[in-house]
Amino acid sequence: MMGDFYRREEMQPCGVINQNTEDSIKFKLLTEIDSVITFIYAEDKCIYMNAIAEEYTGYSKEELSNMQFSHLFHKDYREKLFHKELNSQGSKSHWTSDFKLITKCGEERWIQFSSEKVSMEGKEFNLGFAFDITQRKRVEQQLEESKNRYRSLLKFMPDGVIVHDNGIVKYCNDYFAKLIGYDSPKDILGKNIRSLVNVHEKYISINQQRLDRVKREGVIPSTEAKFIRKIDNKIIDVEITCTLVPFEEEVSVMEIVRDISEKNRIEELKEKVKIKTAQLKQRKEYDRIRNEFFANISHELKTPVNVIFSAIQVMELYKNEQNISKSHKLNNKYLSIMKQNCYRLIRIVNNLIDITKISTGFYEIHKCNCNVVNLVEDISLSVREYIEKNGIKLTFDTDVEEKIIACDPDKIERIMLNLLSNAIKFTKTGGNIYVNVYDKGEYVNIVVKDTGIGIPKEKQKDVFSRFIQVDKSLSRNREGSGIGLSLVESLVKMHDGEIFLTSEENEGTEFTIKLPVKLVEENCKCYEENSIKNYNNIERINIEFSDIYSNNNN
Repeated sequence: MMGDFYRREEMQPCGVINQNTEDSIKFKLLTEIDSVITFIYAEDKCIYMNAIAEEYTGYSKEELSNMQFSHLFHKDYREKLFHKELNSQGSKSHWTSDFKLITKCGEERWIQFSSEKVSMEGKEFNLGFAFDITQRKRVEQQLEESKNRYRSLLKFMPDGVIVHDNGIVKYCNDYFAKLIGYDSPKDILGKNIRSLVNVHEKYISINQQRLDRVKREGVIPSTEAKFIRKIDNKIIDVEITCTLVPFEEEVSVMEIVRDISEKNRIEELKEKVKIKTAQLKQRKEYDRIRNEFFANISHELKTPVNVIFSAIQVMELYKNEQNISKSHKLNNKYLSIMKQNCYRLIRIVNNLIDITKISTGFYEIHKCNCNVVNLVEDISLSVREYIEKNGIKLTFDTDVEEKIIACDPDKIERIMLNLLSNAIKFTKTGGNIYVNVYDKGEYVNIVVKDTGIGIPKEKQKDVFSRFIQVDKSLSRNREGSGIGLSLVESLVKMHDGEIFLTSEENEGTEFTIKLPVKLVEENCKCYEENSIKNYNNIERINIEFSDIYSNNNN
């Protein structure tokens, strides 16, 4: 019992240590340090504890002397205490370690325990000093937990993380290792990045700029890059964010790498789907236009056939008519109608053949050097009588008498007749049609202008579109297949020229043809001034104007 060994009141050794000895004085000094938790123990028995130790543990001296000293500590640390004692030899043996202490009420507290062997009166004791480190341990535990969470976050985050110094890999997570084709981070630790991946040639300078910038600025926003894995030469697209971090007491570069290969593939697929969708939409629109065209062309073909058939039926009714003069007059009228509608059929078929040839690249023009002013004037004057029969005035004017250019006269005639035909169809009786030629030096402008109904702004973009009639409400009143102006534009382009449209609704329309002034080497005579007036020209006029019904057609 501790009471048998010391007098508690006087804190003196009882019959063991002489009060006047040097050891007695030393012992008294050690045990009177009440600011430090102090124990004296030997052979797993507590011989002495100071007041602060009693308060800290909750045990009295008597209670602690009746139990094993090691039981003051958590069971997981008792073996550690014995191990320390067994390895402490000599009077100068000293050790310090952290232990978990259990108070009388069962509370766990952390202490830093220092033990040193002391000898008094020929006997050895262990002098122990304890300092509470519970708060420090809590902080350390929190830090460790934070570190573990951080490690887990880095280890399992869905982005690659790599820390390197001068290209040498110091740390990487599982994702990065797998990203560059390895099973585990340990397979690449200590290796140079250049031995693992190559920068794609298009990104070499960008990659170097990124590394230089992070060393200057400390952190840079994400940038895209492309790498080639050396393990299998697979190309990977990545997004990289860089920052400087302290790692193993050195400043290193940490890169967060996100694989965007799949994202880029998805974007490419989206773009392809977008293109295919647009193509499908365009195809559907083309099919719709084509279907409308064939419905319209069917009407265009059916109408003249019906007219011809009706005329034949009427002629058969009058075949046995007694009044020969009346029958002859009616026959002439219906023969004229039949002829005009045959011209309409020829015009439709010719346009279909020509536009098909142009689309397939088999349509040819034959240029020669000719006076385009005379050519346009002769074409215009050749149809003046026909135009004036419809109550419309035609005016031709030019600012130059002669302008030699390389062109195909037949195709220029085709262009002019088509534009004049359009002008007649959409100009009311009493209106005007103007044809002008302007010399612009390196090119010539041919202008066909009318005072007709004009074209709405929103529909002008479709004027030269193939198979489209700009105003469908007019399609039955003003016959047409929707090919003419598309054919005109194609013929102008084959002359290396351009055609422009200016129009205001109810104020008329103006077409301007811009032809370059060029010459061909051959000095052929493909156009004679009087050729416009020959029979073939008259036939072409009749064909081009066949869908216009003159008021004087009796």
